Amino acid sequence: MKETDKNSHKEVMETMRDGFDGQGDACVGIFWYDKKAGELFGVNKAYACELAFNNNGYKTIRLLHRSFWKEQYHKAKAKGEKGSIYLIPDYTQIPRGRIFQREADNVFEIRAGKWVEEVGNLLDLVKSEFNLETEKVEMIYDKHWDIGHGWSEDDVFG
Repeated sequence: MKETDKNSHKEVMETMRDGFDGQGDACVGIFWYDKKAGELFGVNKAYACELAFNNNGYKTIRLLHRSFWKEQYHKAKAKGEKGSIYLIPDYTQIPRGRIFQREADNVFEIRAGKWVEEVGNLLDLVKSEFNLETEKVEMIYDKHWDIGHGWSEDDVFG
């Protein structure tokens, strides 16, 4: 096995130290909001700069709320987690939203339903969780993310 020399080692270490893992990069993805705890949960995200799915000028993750919830539901059921929030059968009954990056002007959109009007610090929670503190961010109302609204994957991809 070949050994690295001091210069090679130093260069590799500097590369990793300088943000090699993407820490601090802005993200896109999905989330739910827990009213009782006042925090986000079920967060699933990807770095907008490299891992996000791009479609029609918007970046986000491919994962739908419905698919993620279904997976968590089956896990909670298999583990016998009787108190799990994921055992609520309808994922649309829990406040949720999605983060997009609009490529035309590099703005991050937080799309959610009217439920956000009851949450004073949602913008701060989302900006922190998705590393958007230094990014241009818009909160956008979309009825799709209202409580009880949504669509099936067949409607989206069928």
